[in-house]
Amino acid sequence: MKTKLDTKKKLSNPYKVTTVEKAVKDIDLEKRTVTGLFNTNFYIDSDLDMLLPGAAAKSIQERGVGSTKGNKIKHLKDHNWSMNIARIDVLEEKEVDFNGRKVSGIYHESFYPESTDSNDQLIKIQAEMYDARSIGFQYVNLDLVEEGTEDFEKFLAMAINPEVGQEAGYFWVVKEIKLWEGSDVSFGANELTPMLGVKSPSNTVLQKQLFDKLDICKGLMKNGNLSDDGFHRLDMEMKQIKSYISTLTERQPFKKDTGKPSSRQPEDTSEPNGKDFLKSLIGF
Repeated sequence: MKTKLDTKKKLSNPYKVTTVEKAVKDIDLEKRTVTGLFNTNFYIDSDLDMLLPGAAAKSIQERGVGSTKGNKIKHLKDHNWSMNIARIDVLEEKEVDFNGRKVSGIYHESFYPESTDSNDQLIKIQAEMYDARSIGFQYVNLDLVEEGTEDFEKFLAMAINPEVGQEAGYFWVVKEIKLWEGSDVSFGANELTPMLGVKSPSNTVLQKQLFDKLDICKGLMKNGNLSDDGFHRLDMEMKQIKSYISTLTERQPFKKDTGKPSSRQPEDTSEPNGKDFLKSLIGF
């Protein structure tokens, strides 16, 4: 039986997250700067997405450092829009040398200002507590490649972890994204759900909490008293909430039924705590 794969539904996701482990290249405590990669190209993540070089190029040009619209791409902590932890001074797609190995991704150079939060974060980065990096983005253009096609073999050969695509029998080649932010994260996670806390009584309860939060956000939007940056952060928080609501009924990526037992460990499907999730978004 062939698995149903809905490209239109995937493209409608307003906020997706993908993470790379051990992504810090250099840290200079005197200059308060950290360099590294916000993402890794050619890596098939837990949603079976593989970003290609150039996927974020247009977004960076139009909304990144030095753009006419101002730097709308932020450096956050844990994808939390109330935690703008650093200022991005350099943002570009490039190949970087990591311990003698060439890695392609979104390279950043970020300045951590004098503040309690930034000071603490620099200490945590130096201690390798926050050595992973992650991006929050929206799909713009992607293609599904399936087993038995030329494109599947072509792109599988490019993958850092081809065994993931091989086992699933398909994956998504992401050609363009709209980049919202890059984040310091304490551990790898390829979606929002693993980072959001512990168990919740039910999806129904969590959905109600999230919809209530959306109502609050809409009220703030209508109020009109926020700054431009405040409205931008609120918009991102609303996108995160909508994206998370959409994952409640689909906790794992689609897989083709091959009739063979899987060698991969089952993903954690425990329910996150809605209250902790909302706290992480708005900071109260």
